[in-house]
Amino acid sequence: MLVFALIQFITAVTVSFKLAPHERSCFYADSKEIGEKLGFYFVQEGGDFDVDYELTDPKGKLILLGQAERQGDYVMTVGLLGEYAICFSNAMSTFAEKLIDFDLTMEHEVTNSIFKSEIEESVGNINSKKKEDEVPESIKKLREELNGLSRTMSTLVRTQRQIRSSEHRNFSMVKDAGSRMFWFAVLESLSMVGMAAAQVYIIQTFFSTSARTRVYMISKIDKHTHQIISSSQVITSLFEAVKELVENSIDAHSTRIEIKIGDTIQVIDDGDGISKESHELLGRKSFTSKLQQFNDLQVINSFGFRGEALHALCQLSDLTVITSTQSPIGYLLQYSSDGELKSSKPTHRKRGTTIQIQNLFLRYPVRYQEYKRNFKKETTKCINVLYSYCICFPDIRFSCTTTKKEFETGGKGLKHVLDDLFGSKFSIDLIDFKSKISVEDNEIEFYGKISGTKKARADTDRQYVYVNNKPIVFPKLLRKLNEIYKEYNPNHYPIVILHIRIPLDMLDRNVSPDKRTILFEDETKIVEEISQHVRELYLPSKTNFVKKETSKHIVAPPSQKIFDFDSGYLKMLYPLKNTIIEFDLDRQQSQDSTIESENIDKDVKTFIPEPIVIEKQDFKEMRIIGQFNKGFILAIHENHLFIIDQHASDEKYNYENLKKRNVSIQPLFKPIKLELTPIQQDLVIKYQKELKYLGFDIQSNVLTGLPEMQDSTQDVNDLYEILNHLEQGVLQPSKKYLAYCASKACRYSVMIGDDLDMKRMKLIVGNMATMDQPWNCPHGRPTMRLLAKLLPIEKEKLFQNVES
Repeated sequence: MLVFALIQFITAVTVSFKLAPHERSCFYADSKEIGEKLGFYFVQEGGDFDVDYELTDPKGKLILLGQAERQGDYVMTVGLLGEYAICFSNAMSTFAEKLIDFDLTMEHEVTNSIFKSEIEESVGNINSKKKEDEVPESIKKLREELNGLSRTMSTLVRTQRQIRSSEHRNFSMVKDAGSRMFWFAVLESLSMVGMAAAQVYIIQTFFSTSARTRVYMISKIDKHTHQIISSSQVITSLFEAVKELVENSIDAHSTRIEIKIGDTIQVIDDGDGISKESHELLGRKSFTSKLQQFNDLQVINSFGFRGEALHALCQLSDLTVITSTQSPIGYLLQYSSDGELKSSKPTHRKRGTTIQIQNLFLRYPVRYQEYKRNFKKETTKCINVLYSYCICFPDIRFSCTTTKKEFETGGKGLKHVLDDLFGSKFSIDLIDFKSKISVEDNEIEFYGKISGTKKARADTDRQYVYVNNKPIVFPKLLRKLNEIYKEYNPNHYPIVILHIRIPLDMLDRNVSPDKRTILFEDETKIVEEISQHVRELYLPSKTNFVKKETSKHIVAPPSQKIFDFDSGYLKMLYPLKNTIIEFDLDRQQSQDSTIESENIDKDVKTFIPEPIVIEKQDFKEMRIIGQFNKGFILAIHENHLFIIDQHASDEKYNYENLKKRNVSIQPLFKPIKLELTPIQQDLVIKYQKELKYLGFDIQSNVLTGLPEMQDSTQDVNDLYEILNHLEQGVLQPSKKYLAYCASKACRYSVMIGDDLDMKRMKLIVGNMATMDQPWNCPHGRPTMRLLAKLLPIEKEKLFQNVES
């Protein structure tokens, strides 16, 4: 009886129905009592397993909303009497029909009043006579058990329906997957048959006699197309346009050249001007006044000789020329895109030429967009190139204006030009050099200026090489000079102004469109000779053992100790009889050291100056004497006593190890589109592996990863810095990363004041033999200096004291 009463208060419906595309189906449950439990459960099959559903109350208010759901299981307590609606929608599908297993239940809670009559009938008149609060404890427990049994049975029924529906859904997935695999196999087979048929057709079509004649037939490119192709290769950027015009002004013997860069580009000079007879020929291709036949290339020394630049500018822009010779009348000339003279009008102008360019690259949309996007970068490149012409021709007055006055030189010599361009302190401490070499009975002269080891730059932007007064690109030579300089200042680059005068028959300038790349007859020997001369310039910066002709000193008594063992400053002792050791730790340029032995007022002659050459492998052969002042290691190699900075040496070892480590890459959540020049794009492709080693992951001109560093970050500007170095032929990390490595190496190294035992000192000195550049710390301080040259007897006594 009680079980029957439990079951009759649970009403449920189970249905499986199909939901067509864009169809909506609703189910309704009628609530007749407040507090009833309304529950529904569904599992969807077919299609992409997602439907929309909503539950509304009798007043039409939305209670529950689901979108793109695959299944649902919800139970709620009824708060209003009336009809509740559960609606399903297949709005997401276009073709797929979906099958839904749906259960709807309306459960009546088993309450005391529901079971009251049943309980009274079971227990007799005793319970009917008692009040509600006098119900026996056994009856209360029976009620609780019945309530629990009711909930358990409801859960079992719901779970059973869920399992059944899930089985249907899984079966549908298997069936659907099988159907898809079948049709995919059919489609793949049809595709293979179609491709085979297409291949047969292509082979038959293109290898037939008529097709073979059509494919390999050679025809002449029309004149207009030929001119466009060749012109677009001569002038590829703003930098090249300005360079060509400035070189024309120099060839015209100008003493003043003014460059204006903006929407309109102007180059104004006071040169020879263009004769009236040449006006009509000025814009035509291969017309020049500087070259008549091929053999003239062996003797011509002007910048231009091809007759291509002005014709290319006519093709790529609107070209206007204002020119005047010695004649009092000037002319305003305008040219068409094919280089023909459109108009010529008399005008007033002093002797010289003004060339005006408007709408550069406007006729070529892709190149024009690239030009506008990189205009600031190209302007900066123009200014840097103009610097090279100012230095090469210090007697010509140059001025450059963009949105402001960039620079102006006075034309009063090289020193004044350097002061005008880079400031009055730039030319201080530059070393002058001049020499000649002989290559195959030809004399080559080179001269210029180079910075000393103290004056340096963080970049290679102040390195200029000229051949016969023509700025050139000479990466092989500059790379060698930078390597030599890094032996003395490892983190910086020298300032280089180098002129090479060489017979014209020993070189070929007709290599690249910009004529800045040159082939030499014996390039290797030229590079070696110049590098050796520069190396000799820096020899005074190495440690020297120097003699003074005569000197007078009061000498320590024979028994007096030069250093005190017990003071803690020096962990080695021996008496140098009648000897004084003098050294100056603050001097870096000459770094002279002397040993002088003498009685009072007695003149002596010691040693003549001689350079001491130390190779890296010599550090393995050095014999450690001890530690001085808890900051330096004293070591002997052959007959020379050296002092080694313990912190600087250990710091440089750690620094080089950090630089060699592979940098971890942090993937970017939002990749960065790179704005690269064609040269930089080629460098990215060529050095993609090396750039990734430095932490920059680049895919198709898109930056997808940056170096992962502690306490520091790198960005796209650091990548551009590396690419600028690569353009100069140097592959190295960014300045920011080098500073990070230097700072980290400093913290992890032995410090001044650390007490070192013999084992640790030997390790530090031995590590110097494994370094690339052991001569300076990352901050530029020397790691070692020469203290003295020892006499054999002094060396022997020194070893005896150390061993004892």
